Amino acid sequence: MKAIQRVIITAFLLTMLLLNIVSANPGDWEIFRQFPFDDMLQQMLVVNEQRGYVMTRTSLWETRGDLKSWQQKSHLPIREKKDSPGERLYYMPNRMAVWGDTIVLVGSYGTCFISFDAGATWEDKSDTTFAAIKFYWVQIQSPNHIWISGGTSKMGLVLRLMLNDPDSAYHHYESPDMDYQLSQVAFTDSLIGYAVAGGTRGDLFGTTDGGITWNVIRGNFNMGKSGRVYDLYFPDSLTGYACGYGGYLFKTSSGASQLWDALSTPETTNGRYLRALHVNSEQDIWCSGAEGSLYHTTDGGNSFQTYQLPLGTTAYSIWFDEDGSGLVATPTALFYAEPAAGIYEPVDGWTGNTNHCINLLYDSLLAVSGDDGVVGMSPIDDFPYPVMVVDSIRVNFYHVKSQYDWTYVLGYKYVLRSNQHYDQWEVVLSEKDAFKKRASDIAFVSRDVGYIVDNGGDIWKTTDGGQSWEKAHDLGKSFRRIHFFTPEHGVILDESAGMLWRTLDGGGSWQADTSLTEKKLLLHDLCPDGDSTLFVAGKEDANDTAIILVSHDYGHTWSQPDLPVVDADLNSIEIRDSIGVAAGKDATVLVSTDGGASWREDRTPIDDWGEARSDIVFTDGIFVQDYYYLVGSLGIVLRIPVSDISAGVAVADGIVRSRHAQLYQNYPNPFNPATIISYRLNRPTRVQLAIYNAVGQLVEQIIDEQQTAGTHYLEWQADGLPSGLYLYRLVTADEQIVRKMLLVK
Repeated sequence: MKAIQRVIITAFLLTMLLLNIVSANPGDWEIFRQFPFDDMLQQMLVVNEQRGYVMTRTSLWETRGDLKSWQQKSHLPIREKKDSPGERLYYMPNRMAVWGDTIVLVGSYGTCFISFDAGATWEDKSDTTFAAIKFYWVQIQSPNHIWISGGTSKMGLVLRLMLNDPDSAYHHYESPDMDYQLSQVAFTDSLIGYAVAGGTRGDLFGTTDGGITWNVIRGNFNMGKSGRVYDLYFPDSLTGYACGYGGYLFKTSSGASQLWDALSTPETTNGRYLRALHVNSEQDIWCSGAEGSLYHTTDGGNSFQTYQLPLGTTAYSIWFDEDGSGLVATPTALFYAEPAAGIYEPVDGWTGNTNHCINLLYDSLLAVSGDDGVVGMSPIDDFPYPVMVVDSIRVNFYHVKSQYDWTYVLGYKYVLRSNQHYDQWEVVLSEKDAFKKRASDIAFVSRDVGYIVDNGGDIWKTTDGGQSWEKAHDLGKSFRRIHFFTPEHGVILDESAGMLWRTLDGGGSWQADTSLTEKKLLLHDLCPDGDSTLFVAGKEDANDTAIILVSHDYGHTWSQPDLPVVDADLNSIEIRDSIGVAAGKDATVLVSTDGGASWREDRTPIDDWGEARSDIVFTDGIFVQDYYYLVGSLGIVLRIPVSDISAGVAVADGIVRSRHAQLYQNYPNPFNPATIISYRLNRPTRVQLAIYNAVGQLVEQIIDEQQTAGTHYLEWQADGLPSGLYLYRLVTADEQIVRKMLLVK
């Protein structure tokens, strides 16, 4: 009996230990705004008005019946390195093609996957023979004929994969003239086909015998500057359309027997390019150009109507019906569009545009600024959707800030300002003023006198309230922040030099402050707290170690609190009423409840994204009334009540990051009956991975061996096990990490 009691007590204690690790909740972070897709968009393909697909870098999405509503169909398959089983091969998916329920996607490292159930499951058709080849284009010419083009910088090739071939082998076609990678391929039947040389060549190849022999027209798409082609379409065996560099719309009615006609578009005048095309008929053609431009012709290319997306990002895929409504896909946005009516509606009302800054203007407006010339402003209760503020200015904006009666937007080679009505923006600093860097921050010491610092170490000064600016000093390496304690006493944070510059005469002169230069630092943000306290955040450049420094004497001396993470880089830090938040790369979030004296890592919903978490970079944050907001890449905005930060406790749930190991959330979760468990080792070590049930009993010891550094994946099958909560524990020579998963049958 005592032995049984000891077993029960041991199981109970183990269960409590494991559940305590995974159940505590440090706060209630929510994804307040999120791009509806999990990654940047690679391609959109609309089959008809009722069905379409979007491929991101990591997943496939589908719509059926409503082009404004999309659901994730599957994650793209994972590949492993041939020479290192268990180590992930990171490929880039470049193109997909659809025929009925058959979907084929191709990418780098000779990647080829086929789905026969509309993307629900995938079969790996990659051939290691082509491991050094990039596949750029795929076409399903018939259910049994899949054509793929690709190559290297010295060789182009066309492959045919026949699904009715018992061996599913690749049939390889090339020509001595194909001395460069092929960016597109298009077959109109089993014999007649075309291919385009990528890069700047602009060569066109044609075959009439199923790829056995090819004739070539050198420079068919090269109009003097470049021959790069981005899109190609053949409605029949002789009629073809293409677009690319130079902004020309190419057209032929004779296949590859003679040079194609080059029709000028507005992009030709601009000397830019056309990125995608959609052909409804010989007369009705749509094209997308640089920086969010759209062009529509209804007379076969003799004239074009010009439209502009509300984001300055180039559309990579477009589709329109004969009534002029359709979908436009950029890497960070999918729009339902009716250009003639001026309607551009982001799917789910949000985009994945990177937001670099969030700020509060005049205590009443919330503002964000980001890539491609976008700024959003709105009342606090209605988070702003960013749009371009000036159509002709599509640079990245890194800061937005109100000073006296004006709001300034700071970006690459441009500084704009607007009055409090925000109905008109004026350029106050640009290349015309020899300003060629990125404006980082702005501060005024009076209504008339102010300073702008840039990432070239320059200081720009105004004496007329911001209407005009002149370079006053060229001192540092890369200025990031400027702050004045008093109209006379101010400091500048030099990001790459890891130091401060100080003025005691209102900016008339600046002296280097070497109090921070004992270590090689990369400092991204500066936050004042009260009259004399400063916080800076970044990393130690030599070993990529996250760092926060605090000074209580205007930056003359500094102390360094211990941080719970090691391999991190902090981009922002904010302190208010003893509550602090610092955040940065790899979705790292640290919080403090004692005025920055100590810090703990906080768990957010991004921690459940597995390796996709490493793509998320938080760039800025701000306290607004009762909430704290974080912004960053992929349009993500996190929010948490400030009261939840102060009530939080340190826990180990989430990805535990250190110098040694990371354990990711299993996928899918919940699952039935199989799930993928992944983890990363930062150095070789002995690894044990085990599964426990909810009462702490060992279910299965999966791994017990020495393993190399890198990311490891395994599939765990729960066949024969009941539904419920399960725990998986990773044990290395340095630590133990536990996470939970849910089996639902």
